[in-house]
Amino acid sequence: SDIEVIERLRYYPQVLEQERLLPAKERMPCALALYDVFQPPPFHLDVERVLSAILREGYHGRNPFDPATLAHSHYLATQGRDGVPPPHPRKLTARSIFVTGLSRIGKTRGIERILSLYPQVIQHTRYGNQPLPLTQVTWLKVSTPKNGSLRELGLAFFTALDDLFGGDQFASQAMRKAPQGDTSLLPLVCKRVRELNLGVLVVDELQRLSLVRSQGKTAIQKFLHSLIDEVGIPVVFIGTYQAYEIFSGSLQETARIAGSGSYELKRPDRGSEEWAFLVETLWKFQWLQRPTPLEPAIIDLLYDLTQGVTEILVTLLVLSQWRAMLSGKECLDEDLLRETSEKELGLLKAPLEALASGDPEQIENYEDLDPNIDLQRDLAKGAYDGLLKLTVDRAVREALDERSGAGASASKTRRKTGDEDAKAAASTTAASEDPADLRRA
Repeated sequence: SDIEVIERLRYYPQVLEQERLLPAKERMPCALALYDVFQPPPFHLDVERVLSAILREGYHGRNPFDPATLAHSHYLATQGRDGVPPPHPRKLTARSIFVTGLSRIGKTRGIERILSLYPQVIQHTRYGNQPLPLTQVTWLKVSTPKNGSLRELGLAFFTALDDLFGGDQFASQAMRKAPQGDTSLLPLVCKRVRELNLGVLVVDELQRLSLVRSQGKTAIQKFLHSLIDEVGIPVVFIGTYQAYEIFSGSLQETARIAGSGSYELKRPDRGSEEWAFLVETLWKFQWLQRPTPLEPAIIDLLYDLTQGVTEILVTLLVLSQWRAMLSGKECLDEDLLRETSEKELGLLKAPLEALASGDPEQIENYEDLDPNIDLQRDLAKGAYDGLLKLTVDRAVREALDERSGAGASASKTRRKTGDEDAKAAASTTAASEDPADLRRA
């Protein structure tokens, strides 16, 4: 139930009274426990419901006692080398979702907490009265390498398996067996997914995929599409707003990649119950000798200083406690919070001011902060742009045809008078005869 999910997702560290009596240097590590606090917002409940559904649905049709499942696994393992034909194709039940939001807002942390509800590895020995010696990996999270290519993303999959089981057998075997010219390692990924009965694959930091190193946006879209269809398991993509660059341009591919919906983790609104509850939760965890009660003015001030970005809020509270400990003040107040923000978080001043302004032009300077992107709008944009271009071109041509007589007359007058202003006007008219130029203008 939702209540059980909330109870299992949230995490509150202990604040022991004797810890407040320790010297400042010994108390400073205690305050780092603030980073472990987790209070799931309603967003994470929505994602948990969907992830739970697609994880279970993804196993539908993969009964390990079903001959068709065994035949499919055998074909993938041998890649058809033994002459056994591929099994009869059947409908895949894999689904995918896209989780997005600002950088440092808590997307990855929330997904990791949801995944922790499931045992990651299950070693089966029997099912009912039948032996069942197989390994089941219910989930695997892969982080896209910084400025990575599709091949490096494939390697990250095998590295994640090595981290899970220990050693380096999966990555080393993938490098040895990878076909020449294979830029994605996708066939080997499919093979391992089936062997390990993987339930759901989570691909984090999707915005890190390099368009240049991956042969462009189209190649990435086709790879992600194939990852869902060929691997045949649910995939959860996580990325900042920069990842929209990967999705834009192809309505069909984008709709397939985000087939079960996109979920945006937004900043809490100023004055909202969600923001107040988050601050109240974090404020309880103080390792100061004179902890202070939370005032409404401080809730508003913290929004001004962090713009509702979760990790910035936690960092500010940790650093403020450290400053209070080391200065001997031993309490938090508005002056201390402002001072800490100014001296310790100065590098964040410009992006936070851009967020506070709400000005799209300022926010665009920080692509991963852009909150003004609507995925449904982008899904329709590719189909809409083509129609718009044709409509505008037709209208421009009709307008040019209507004024063509007047334009010819004006040209004769300009040649006769030699007026410089008329010459400039003629130059402007000539430059705008191309409908594409007019449309860009």
